[in-house]
Amino acid sequence: EIPNRINMERELDTKKILLHGVQQVAGLSRDGNKSMLAATITKPNITQDGALALIKLEDSVKGNPFPVKDDAPLLELVERQAITHAPSALQVLSNNTIIIGTLRGDIVLYDIDSQQELFFEEAFSCKGSHKRAVSSLSNLEGSSRFCSVGEDGQICIFDTSTQGLRKEKALGSNIQQSMLSCVWNGPSSIVIGTDSGTVQLWDIDSNSSKPTLSLSTEASDDGGVQMFHSLTKHPFERNVVIAGAHDGLLVYWDVRQPLQPLAKLQAHTTSVWDIQVSSQNPHHLFSCSDDGSLLHWNTNPRRAGTQTSFNISSDQDNLQVTDISDSVVWPITSLALTEKFILGVHENHNVFLLDMPRLP
Repeated sequence: EIPNRINMERELDTKKILLHGVQQVAGLSRDGNKSMLAATITKPNITQDGALALIKLEDSVKGNPFPVKDDAPLLELVERQAITHAPSALQVLSNNTIIIGTLRGDIVLYDIDSQQELFFEEAFSCKGSHKRAVSSLSNLEGSSRFCSVGEDGQICIFDTSTQGLRKEKALGSNIQQSMLSCVWNGPSSIVIGTDSGTVQLWDIDSNSSKPTLSLSTEASDDGGVQMFHSLTKHPFERNVVIAGAHDGLLVYWDVRQPLQPLAKLQAHTTSVWDIQVSSQNPHHLFSCSDDGSLLHWNTNPRRAGTQTSFNISSDQDNLQVTDISDSVVWPITSLALTEKFILGVHENHNVFLLDMPRLP
């Protein structure tokens, strides 16, 4: 058994936490001293249905294997519920509403009923929002609005404040490119990662079918067009976005200076599937890749209080990168951060757990 991991099939209170087929994980609000997590589950070779899982994680446990069954950590599978959709994207709103995008292009909203035993209830759906699979979802913090992007090259804007789930508008619809990732970056601004070599800035108040700004970098190492599978934004510097590319690059951009990236960092060797910024310290971020590495980026370990995460240089004092994956051979496709743990998903659809590194 690999050190510093919890096997999610370990016996717990005479039952197993069966989480085969996990595709993506996302954090929910806390429940006392437990962290809450949602997971989407797919079934091999089946495109018509899947499942949602709700997990509680006791904060007092350690992210390492336990030799005795009775000493197993308090990982509790609260709910595993079959759904009539094949999930392809997952997002959690601030009120613990779960949104999934599907392979058929649908958007489905699930509520968590906390009055009784926690369980999922399909509240609303918007079928056929995209003509192809939904690639990514993002919400505007503190708002009832969220967006979706898809392989059909379209952006859809939704609102959940009235009438349950309302589709406000659709932008783009460029079948010559797929939109792979998205992050809401201000009241009217959405950043999109594409498979056409660009990261695009869209103004959703405009009815234009084109982005207001396109950020590009040179071709990937294999000579092909760069594809940006993952995106995140700096939590305090709203003009700074970080994109993960299919050749392993992390690219930092300031949208006010679009001609040249702030920094390009090569640490992964293949596609970067997820990027998560620590809520405890925005100078620390985590990225995962097809190469099996889970990298912890400490952009300024000695002066984190005086510099922001985009002040990056090759100087060891300003940038430290540590692989905390313990030489995992499986590609890692999704991450969720809690106060004390990192929950990840392997390409073989199994879940693993690591201790959160100490953040200064």
